Amino acid sequence: MKVIHAITNTRLLILITALLIVSGLAAFSSLPRAEDPIISNRFANVTTSFPGASAERVETLVTEVVENKLRELSEVKLLTSTSRPGVSIVTIELKDEITEPEPVWSKARDKLSDVAPFLPSGTAPPDLDSDHTYAFTVITALTWAGPGDVDVLTLGRYAKELAKRLRTLSGTEFVDEYAMPEEEIQVNLRTADTAAFGSSSIQIGDSLSGADAKNSAGQLVSHFSRFGLEIESELDSIERIKQVPLVVAKNGHIIRVEDIATVTRSQKTPESEVAIIDGEPGVIVAARMEPILRVDQWTARAKATIENFERDLPSNVNVTILFDQQGYTTTRLVDLGESLLIGFTLILIVLFITLGVRAAILVAIALPLTCMLTLSLMKMTASQSIRCQLQVDRCVGYYGRQCRGYGRYHPKLSTQGTG
Repeated sequence: MKVIHAITNTRLLILITALLIVSGLAAFSSLPRAEDPIISNRFANVTTSFPGASAERVETLVTEVVENKLRELSEVKLLTSTSRPGVSIVTIELKDEITEPEPVWSKARDKLSDVAPFLPSGTAPPDLDSDHTYAFTVITALTWAGPGDVDVLTLGRYAKELAKRLRTLSGTEFVDEYAMPEEEIQVNLRTADTAAFGSSSIQIGDSLSGADAKNSAGQLVSHFSRFGLEIESELDSIERIKQVPLVVAKNGHIIRVEDIATVTRSQKTPESEVAIIDGEPGVIVAARMEPILRVDQWTARAKATIENFERDLPSNVNVTILFDQQGYTTTRLVDLGESLLIGFTLILIVLFITLGVRAAILVAIALPLTCMLTLSLMKMTASQSIRCQLQVDRCVGYYGRQCRGYGRYHPKLSTQGTG
């Protein structure tokens, strides 16, 4: 009787209906949205470079050592490896019952740190890459618009600034740069001046190495203590290297590097990564939002940050948004709304014909309220998000191949390693 009385109570029904509408709309506006679902990643790659070594040496001296260390992890299900000239790649697969892989990856990195001293001289530290579970939210590219050759070093400096601004943006989870150029300072000896100086390139190299602040310059010893001495500044600028003293002549004149060599800053070659945007070299900056946010709201803030950054750029540098998830999620949500509206209309037409006006009106009220109740329950149960599963083509740029059409653009697929 109480249930029947509650159903027939008009004021109570109006209150419940209003509560469902308000809670449903509030849940719809606050539930996170993204293109792809968040998947626990149980796969990772460990890459170790051993320049100049054959595939057989890489297998024996690097791959087997890394594999044996990683097998100490009880969470590992399978290890597979590929040894190529100069590089070792070990793929880790965790057991199916692992739902929180990050602590395992942390332990794996500790194991790799322990194994580094046992690798041969000249081997780069093993690099574990486990961050490839879902797509970036916004991907931008910096390209050269000035005359002459592309200044990739300048693009790299502005790319670092853009990445810094995106990292400080509220709601940003991860930012990465691709095809970032590496700088080096070259010391080119002038043959005639070097011969007059009477020293070899090896001796000059030793002098430069001794002037590096990372190396000890000596010790200060007293009766009670001993202090290490270091040079005040590092060899991190052209002017600093030019002023490195090489020898003191008999007349007291100090011969410095700038007296016998030309010091220039240039891009390190060969490049480890190359990104091609519309047939020209560029640098890619990709950002990903936190999974608990709405893609449309975060993307709006990210685009505002990019626009402010673009105002500070010189005329010879352009920044372009290659991909953003907002357009795809908006399209899918609009398609979903249209499909629901079409289904709702067909149901009403059938009910009008078969059951009459009263039954059709009741269903017309019940269906939207059911949707609102579902959204409210999703919000109450802390459901991760409304995910739009998008089936889009991948757009891959490979050196001279331009990206055609629209689709998911992943910088790892659009950069080519050369090292």
